[in-house]
Amino acid sequence: MTAFAYKERSIQLWPGLKDDGTWLCRYFIIENGNIISGLIYPDAHFSTRREAEAAALKAAQDVIDAREPLGTPICDR
Repeated sequence: MTAFAYKERSIQLWPGLKDDGTWLCRYFIIENGNIISGLIYPDAHFSTRREAEAAALKAAQDVIDAREPLGTPICDR
């Protein structure tokens, strides 16, 4: 697991190796104790863990950016 802070939210990345030897990465966005998860490109075939993590981080940041301005919750409580 790798963690990043982005716009006062926490992003956790959980990469995994697929049966075919390629990588995928699940991300979790944590905001005010609420967790949002997403699986980035489950059908994609990233050849390295770093590529999968970079794609997942970008996807999580895009989700956060789409909910700006800051204070707009990502999820309903």
